[in-house]
Amino acid sequence: MVSKARRFGDISDIPEKVWRKAWLQWLALASFRLFAIVAGLAMVPVAIMLSKEQCAHQFGEPAEPFMPYPDANPNGWVFYSVPLVWRDGNMLKRFVWLFCNDEDGFYGDMRGWWSSDQKGKERSFASMFKWAALRNPANNLSRYTKAFTCLVNECSIAYFGDYDSPDNRPVIIGAHFVIATDADGRKYYGFREVTSNESKTWGFKLKPRYADEFQSPDDANKGFTLRTNPL
Repeated sequence: MVSKARRFGDISDIPEKVWRKAWLQWLALASFRLFAIVAGLAMVPVAIMLSKEQCAHQFGEPAEPFMPYPDANPNGWVFYSVPLVWRDGNMLKRFVWLFCNDEDGFYGDMRGWWSSDQKGKERSFASMFKWAALRNPANNLSRYTKAFTCLVNECSIAYFGDYDSPDNRPVIIGAHFVIATDADGRKYYGFREVTSNESKTWGFKLKPRYADEFQSPDDANKGFTLRTNPL
């Protein structure tokens, strides 16, 4: 199969001006995200108080009992968040919505690991605050806004480096620098490298193969991060 992703060359071929544009984008987003994390310390309690249990998850996830974690709450997963009308409401409503978590709600994700971590007390105010303000700060901002999210199904993909994705589980050594361009000409930059000693993800979580693989609606939004981890 001929890939729809356009390869420009190796990592060493990336022009300095492209690196400069990427880092300017990443630093601007990182600065704004830092502001959002601090603001979330005040806004998450407001969002929690305005939230309620929803009849259904917005992506249709089933409310199944937790299975993989033996200490998880046997009552299973319940979606608890502000109604989606907040996403399209007035400016104040939209601002509160940015600090919510439409993917998982405030009780943690449906796999049950957060319930296990919290000893079955994921519905306590303290646990919800830790989940939304500390572990997943400003999640909707990061996951669903145009500045912080690349909708890869709507983008053309070009890249430097490896087509196959470097990963650290199992270790696949390599690197790629991906440029996704949407219909409006907005560019999203993502760099991923795995060596024998560490892994790095800078910018948007993009892969060359997204040009050839349609992403499901609940996984098409590729977010922004700056992360370096020792293997």
